Amino acid sequence: MRGKRVDGASGRGKPIEVRLNGQPVEAYEGETVLALLILHGERAGAPERGPFCNMGVCHDCLVTLSHSDQAHPREARACLTAATDGMSVFIGPGGRR
Repeated sequence: MRGKRVDGASGRGKPIEVRLNGQPVEAYEGETVLALLILHGERAGAPERGPFCNMGVCHDCLVTLSHSDQAHPREARACLTAATDGMSVFIGPGGRR
């Protein structure tokens, strides 16, 4: 079986501003935080593998998120969380910081 690529007809969301471990990175509306991590060569979860279930069951992709409209940072599953404009994502050992 051969993989298929999605062509340009599907389109992307509008560009948004997201910070990954304090650095601004390219992101688009509608993408998950996990897609953002993969795009920028980062891992969340166990270092010896990539995303495990990609549906929120295993919690391997936990990251710490903060946003200007939130009082405190929170942990979230990267595979289920949409990237939003102004979001800060922190990863560290074990996928958490």
